[in-house]
Amino acid sequence: MRGGATADTHSLLIVGDGREDARTLANGLRRHGHQVLGPVETVEDALAVLDGTSPPDGAVFDLPLDTGWSSPIAEALRRRGVPFVFTVVGADTTGGPSPNVSPDPTRIVDMLFRRPASVAGNTLLARMPPGVAAALAPHLVATDLGPASVLQEPDKPAEQVHFPSTAILSVVGPASTRRPGAEIALIGFEGMTGIPEVLDGEAWPFATIVQVGGETLAMDAGRFRTLLTDRRDLRDFLLRYVQAFLVQTGDTALANARGVLSQRLARRVLMTHDRAASDVLPLTHQQLATMLGVRRASVTEALHLFEGDGIVRSLRGRLLVRNRAALLEVASGYYGTAEAAYERLIGSPTHP
Repeated sequence: MRGGATADTHSLLIVGDGREDARTLANGLRRHGHQVLGPVETVEDALAVLDGTSPPDGAVFDLPLDTGWSSPIAEALRRRGVPFVFTVVGADTTGGPSPNVSPDPTRIVDMLFRRPASVAGNTLLARMPPGVAAALAPHLVATDLGPASVLQEPDKPAEQVHFPSTAILSVVGPASTRRPGAEIALIGFEGMTGIPEVLDGEAWPFATIVQVGGETLAMDAGRFRTLLTDRRDLRDFLLRYVQAFLVQTGDTALANARGVLSQRLARRVLMTHDRAASDVLPLTHQQLATMLGVRRASVTEALHLFEGDGIVRSLRGRLLVRNRAALLEVASGYYGTAEAAYERLIGSPTHP
């Protein structure tokens, strides 16, 4: 609590790139009583604030991840022991308008000061051998991801590796002029990005996007690769997750090839339900259609049938799960194999 802040408020540096999001966040933090420094847009201005007589209690990066992560500002914050988080607001990847989502000031402050990196809310981090988790912890940074943020583009090396807690991510085979796109895997609090890195690769022909906005713990991909080289026990543990991930992608291929739409839709809703903290899922008909590679009208028709049977209820931009047991029955064997493999290889997922 520096710079005149009280016990319940903080002095916060906002590092932005001129977008409206940074100004909106700054105004929100001020309304909550926090002292805001910035937003600043240049490295020189941010370093000047840090070198001042009253350095901030914490900092928020409202920047593209590939710009902010390796920034000398982040390195200066680490050296000074000043906690910082990233916020990322994405654009709509389905061709519609960008979602009107701004970072929540209360959640940002909670991430900075009330949730240490060791309390990850991520099953993989929680189940790592203690020495392995301790090696990762100093490099993990709390990150708030907005819906539709693109974390990795096809055929490009990742800048960061993410361990989600409340965010849910989709690995997608992107559309092109010669083929439609569809989802191949889902990642939540049970998993991580960075599969190519674990396999000693750099890129793959898929995109990773944020399906449900929320929090992750993330680290620089270069540091992650170094740790994988230095610690065989880390790679060995994460290879078990890679196997579970591959079972999920195989299940997706089988469902897409042999399952009817109602079975595939039930499986997809169950997988999101597994990774969400509520029976109310932030899923739209268009999102489900895009992920399943079908027409929106087909998803709407199938969901109407589910509603008639009391299985789900469609809300505005959300889906309420009313009868999970009935969803399992509709999925009819296309759900459960990957989940059993994960439990055998890693253990039962523990929701944050």
